[in-house]
Amino acid sequence: GALVGKVGPGAAQDAGIRRGDVVLMFDGVDVRDAGHLRELIDQAGDKRSVAVLVRRGDSPLFLALRLKD
Repeated sequence: GALVGKVGPGAAQDAGIRRGDVVLMFDGVDVRDAGHLRELIDQAGDKRSVAVLVRRGDSPLFLALRLKD
């Protein structure tokens, strides 16, 4: 997974992603690390939104990440 170190204004913050979350899955694909997550975001193309699985503390949580309006 990819540990979230900082969340600024934008799609991640709007989805509820927080500092300290670990992104485990992006659009159905297991996230290996931060670089891999960036690749997956770039590959999302024209998708309007994707499901993101994060671990917050000991709990898994699915969030909807809106990429485009």
